[in-house]
Amino acid sequence: LKELVEKNKISPDLYEELQKSFEGALNQLKNEAKSLMEKIDREIERCNREIKELNYALVHLEVEHEIGQIDEHSYTTALERIQECLKRANNEKSDLEALRSRLSNLLLGEFESTSNETLGTTEEEVNTAEANTSAISEPTTMDEQAQSAPPLPPPPVVVYVKEAGESSL
Repeated sequence: LKELVEKNKISPDLYEELQKSFEGALNQLKNEAKSLMEKIDREIERCNREIKELNYALVHLEVEHEIGQIDEHSYTTALERIQECLKRANNEKSDLEALRSRLSNLLLGEFESTSNETLGTTEEEVNTAEANTSAISEPTTMDEQAQSAPPLPPPPVVVYVKEAGESSL
């Protein structure tokens, strides 16, 4: 824009109007990114709780197996399911942390620029972040609702060791 006004291709008034418009859009994107980061933080905490619960389930499974309350087949099946859920929860947490880091970098201005091209990239980055976390952020506009969200992973399987042990006796 500065080049256009310097070359007298656009008027200074139009330049000011466009500059304010771009600044407004950038501020709106920053606010949305901050809100999204808060949602990501909550999801990371949920993953941490889920991982902790799965680790407790794993310990209880091992104890029940060691004292003979669970047969080998039930133990193996439950162990595989807990390990799958742990892997999924850890992967989800890693993805969320990477997304949070990327958004944080955007907010800190590492990718910020006053050129139209970079502003478009910044907007695209935030839109991508919103699409990647569609499971945690509710769509607020018709355009966001129209975006196809990736399918959610299956819910975690909760294994109750005593119930599994009782059913196998």
